[in-house]
Amino acid sequence: MKNVFISYSHKDEEYKNQLIAHLSGLVRNKIIHLWDDRQIKIGDSWDATIKNKLEESDVAIFLISSDFLSSSYINEVEIKKTLERHSKGEILLIPVFLRPCDFESSEFSSLQGVPRDARFVVEFPNIDSAFLSIVKELKSLINNFEPVAKVTAIPQKRQAIIFFPPITSGIIAIAHQIYSNG
Repeated sequence: MKNVFISYSHKDEEYKNQLIAHLSGLVRNKIIHLWDDRQIKIGDSWDATIKNKLEESDVAIFLISSDFLSSSYINEVEIKKTLERHSKGEILLIPVFLRPCDFESSEFSSLQGVPRDARFVVEFPNIDSAFLSIVKELKSLINNFEPVAKVTAIPQKRQAIIFFPPITSGIIAIAHQIYSNG
């Protein structure tokens, strides 16, 4: 199961909820586990929780709109960290074009997004058709993506030192000679 982090502006919450509804089959079939900031528990540090969940994620979905692009927190924390991990192959970054905006000026404008041809969801005559095309693309991308394992310090192998007293060494040498000649 892949952990999916959804990054969005709260002004686009309606669209986020619609996307989540369309992704419900992948959740139900345990292909993905979705997370967004509305799951932060009362009393938890929202900044630490977001950073931790982003670090645990295999996939990040950016819901692109002018409000998303203008958010200082999204730009300074979520976009920055995700692009860093994406460049290392640790996370799959998927831009989803929600509402018309200047996506071309963003740090991640070189990435292919969905719907294809940078067509924004709100421009579709039927928004459900837009989300269905997105889900079809996401299924294939998520199923085929294997994140590069995060490098962690590997402990040095310890070699056991076995001490054989002289008499034991002699017995081993005799046994080896008998076996070899045998």
